[in-house]
Amino acid sequence: MPATGSLQGDVIAGSVTVGVASFIAVLLRIKARRVRNVSLAIDDYSMIAAVVLSWGIVIGNIIATHYGLGRNIQTLGPTELIRFMKIFLASQMLWAIAIPVVKFSILMQYLRIFGVMNYMRLSAWFLIAMSTAWGLMVVVVLLTKCQPLAYNWNKSLDGRCIDETLFYKIGTAVNVVGDFLILILPMPAIWSLNVRLSRKLQIAAVFVIASM
Repeated sequence: MPATGSLQGDVIAGSVTVGVASFIAVLLRIKARRVRNVSLAIDDYSMIAAVVLSWGIVIGNIIATHYGLGRNIQTLGPTELIRFMKIFLASQMLWAIAIPVVKFSILMQYLRIFGVMNYMRLSAWFLIAMSTAWGLMVVVVLLTKCQPLAYNWNKSLDGRCIDETLFYKIGTAVNVVGDFLILILPMPAIWSLNVRLSRKLQIAAVFVIASM
């Protein structure tokens, strides 16, 4: 990006678009429950919590644009950079909490539908534990990767930071593996249904889309 360039408008538009889309999706989910006169379950409440967290990230991104997000870092003054780094750290932590909450919602939905199957119960709770541990690990690393914490945004202090490259590689790999396992988890149950192949494929497609 040129030193004078700015992508702040794109950052705001992208963040708000994703936030609004997630809000509408959950709103439609709740409305569908009401239409069928079905009480909200734990997977619904956890997805609502995930949307609240995602809007925290959206708001953080919007605020961060006032302090340099979407601009070339060379154009930022010391005060802007400090405030930007603080907001960025907070957004990272919200993201690390939101991801396991979303996965928890999906897996609880699996348990509500296919919970009578032993493999589903064991696998779902294992993946819930795995995603929770992942989220806790990310939060702990974010809070401790630089000592003292303020060294994240103030390099004039006497401090140090760990090499984040390995952490991000491992964290990303674990997250991707978890996503893939969640994606394929209901497939054996769907394939065992006594319905036509075309119907199985339709149901599988619904679960794939819902888990993305």
